[in-house]
Amino acid sequence: MTMASFHLRIVTPESLVYDGEAERIVVRTVQGDVAILPRHIDYLTALGEGEARVTYGGHVHKARCCGGMLHVSGGNVEVLSTTFEWIEE
Repeated sequence: MTMASFHLRIVTPESLVYDGEAERIVVRTVQGDVAILPRHIDYLTALGEGEARVTYGGHVHKARCCGGMLHVSGGNVEVLSTTFEWIEE
């Protein structure tokens, strides 16, 4: 059985960090952590500073995320972040 997913793009001013399918993303907003799952309602919020966790391919990938916006529209999710750096594990 395959997990439900959504299209995720993560972009910083310097580069395209990720462009593909994801099962879940958890980010720190200015009001606290939020988790986005498939079929999430349209949503727009400002990002704070903290750890982001992106689940794709059945694995959780962690990153440092600071500032920017999270936008969910029509089942697509876009993170426009000032800084988004994967944490090596």
